[in-house]
Amino acid sequence: MQLEARARAAISQALRRLGVDCPADLPLERPRPEFGDLSTRVAFPLSRQLGRPPQEIASELAAALQGHPDFAAVEAVGGFLNLQFTPAALHEVLQEILRQGGDYGRQDLGRGRHLQVEFVSSNPTGPLTVGHGRQAALGDVIAALFSELGWRVTREYYLNDEGKQIDLLAQSLWARYRQALGEEAAIPEGGYQGDYLIPIGEELAQGWGDRYPQFDEAARVAFRKAAVGRMMRLIEEDLEAFGVRFDVWTREGDLHRRGLVRETLEELRRRGATYEKEGAVWLRSTDYGLSRDPVLIRSDGTPTYLMVDIAYHVDKFRRGFVKVIDVQGADHAEEQQQVKLALRLLGLPEGFLEYCVHQFVTLKGREGVERMSTRAGRFIRLGDLIRELGRDVVRYFMVRR
Repeated sequence: MQLEARARAAISQALRRLGVDCPADLPLERPRPEFGDLSTRVAFPLSRQLGRPPQEIASELAAALQGHPDFAAVEAVGGFLNLQFTPAALHEVLQEILRQGGDYGRQDLGRGRHLQVEFVSSNPTGPLTVGHGRQAALGDVIAALFSELGWRVTREYYLNDEGKQIDLLAQSLWARYRQALGEEAAIPEGGYQGDYLIPIGEELAQGWGDRYPQFDEAARVAFRKAAVGRMMRLIEEDLEAFGVRFDVWTREGDLHRRGLVRETLEELRRRGATYEKEGAVWLRSTDYGLSRDPVLIRSDGTPTYLMVDIAYHVDKFRRGFVKVIDVQGADHAEEQQQVKLALRLLGLPEGFLEYCVHQFVTLKGREGVERMSTRAGRFIRLGDLIRELGRDVVRYFMVRR
């Protein structure tokens, strides 16, 4: 039996001896080391129930637990009950861990059902940065934990290989290509300034020569393909070094080619979840308590990121996943609400989609916190940090903080 389970059983028995029913959800937490191994504030909810001070209840509970073979010390402090385990109790758990080996802690809560964890999903506009490292480590740990709980887990990377940003990346690479041929080509406004495109431009100049003197449609197609391909190669290299392997890579372009974005939009329309205004299509979010109605289809007919994201999650459901977990940064809170609402309006089951939200990694320089920017070329590559500190060190600190 695990330590927390042993503590809960002991507290429950002590409460019954005192003539008190144990709460169904007995609170336990890890206190600071000087206060013991575990602590419970169970006296506080019992205080409201019994009409007695928490400290008085905690003191009686501490007295009832004195001499228990699992506890070296039991102390009531300010209404909290602090517990310290005996070496014998710790040894018993350690022996059980050694006996079970790799099976220790495994459960069958998932019963073999399909669960997807989507994480990283960085746009292929540059290498992975240390900012992406937290999501990579966190998502991989979540996937491993659910696998140990009996779920059939799929790790998935969503590749946004469409849209304006990819066009800007392609034109930025074309500029580096022309520079390698000796011209003074400028990076486009809003383009990608990073030096990481320079060696790729030089490689293309050697291979293609003067094939693309202008950034016309033929150049756009060629440089989009070259840019995305080489960025994905860098991303895969860093993920491999980080010990993260994906089972599925889904491209945004495939969703469009299969007609899933258009089909999802039509279903939202059929269910009365959209309306048209100013030439655009909007989601009726304010009708359901959200702060604003977002655009799904722009006035020029192109879908927004939100529209494609909704279609992508419909695709996940159709692929048979019982539950999906998206690991995302804290800046996506509003969009997360919009996606959940749209899926509910489409009839998908409540709880199908859950988000694991993490805070950003920050870098501190001489003048304080510095923001990373792939577009400006101001970042530290994840692969460089791994080579400097080692994979396990980086993974540990990314998950711990």
